[in-house]
Amino acid sequence: MSNESKRYRRAINIHGEAVEDADALLPDSTLVLGSIVLSTRYCSRHEFFFRLAIGFVLPFSALFSPPPFRIFTLSTTHTIMCRFVAYSGPAIFADDLLYKPKYSLVTAQSINAGEMSVAVNGDGFGIGWYAPELDNEPCVFRSIKPAWSDANLRNLARKIHSPLMFMHIRAASPGMTVEEVNSHPFMCGRLMFMHNGMIQGFKDIRRRLLRTLKDTAYDAILGSTDSEHMFGLFLNHIEDPFAEVSCDDMVYAMNKALDDLSDLLIDADIRQHSYLNLCVSNGSSIVAVRYTTNQDVQPASMYYAFGSRYNTGVEGCVIDPTPMGQRHSAIVIASEPVTARRSDWMKVERNCMMIVDESMRISFRNIELPVERRLYDGSVTVAEGAQ
Repeated sequence: MSNESKRYRRAINIHGEAVEDADALLPDSTLVLGSIVLSTRYCSRHEFFFRLAIGFVLPFSALFSPPPFRIFTLSTTHTIMCRFVAYSGPAIFADDLLYKPKYSLVTAQSINAGEMSVAVNGDGFGIGWYAPELDNEPCVFRSIKPAWSDANLRNLARKIHSPLMFMHIRAASPGMTVEEVNSHPFMCGRLMFMHNGMIQGFKDIRRRLLRTLKDTAYDAILGSTDSEHMFGLFLNHIEDPFAEVSCDDMVYAMNKALDDLSDLLIDADIRQHSYLNLCVSNGSSIVAVRYTTNQDVQPASMYYAFGSRYNTGVEGCVIDPTPMGQRHSAIVIASEPVTARRSDWMKVERNCMMIVDESMRISFRNIELPVERRLYDGSVTVAEGAQ
């Protein structure tokens, strides 16, 4: 593949910072004007006028700025990404995670996400949390409303107090319906799961995927998203999601689910690339994945931060560093940094599994699937501009 066909790109996000790996973030049919990303994807009327207004207030000279700050392509393939955040540590209020951070999921990233192709995530949201003093199963609240306008979420966030929480804001993939059952996170028994990205060719593998599932995994799928079907593949390798599930069990199931997906994509001769940022928890540990089948670009962004505590006493929130000789007790995994101090955050490496076990120990494992090699060995030709 030539350098021209790779079309590596960079952009400036809404915070005035360089967006790394923009080729994985920016869809085709996208125009970057100065510090704003405008997309020609289908969107709601409100989002259209919001973007149009932003476009008019930008300096007109941005149209003539030299690369890499001005991008215009004509292909019609789109990559839509959601945003999520996961927290594990001493119990905090959901309000501390969703509203107080400088770049919080609700007040910032739902309207102006800094490191994705579609800045607005208004196709629903969900929050999931564990209350270990009550039982071992998560509780999930989901809605099709935009997170920024939901008064119920604001009120609940002040009362939800949990040591482990997931939050997800959705930008629906093309062709996917906006329904409550399609909002993340998903749950089954003691497990909670969310996804940022897209499985290309999903409609071509869906029927075959469902045929492979055991009854528990099959019955857990209530919606129509590729994300929830990926959860089904994961559940297929969990002996009993309603019983005790260890961190090792989740790592095994995640690896097997990725292998199964790879086989399905190869068998169906899917030529487009998939993006899989996944996160699953059993209430005491977290397994996260940052992955793409595309060897030429980075996956969608994923970061992590850890320290002695998640400090809401500082404006915009920060992660306090761990004193020398002590072990960290708080971990946050997010699509984008959310706190005021960006130095708190580190990027999860490409095609990597991040494991936070029951003792809060962090480890990483590389992921390499057969579908990657299949797309580049000449037996499958990648469609021009496919992402």
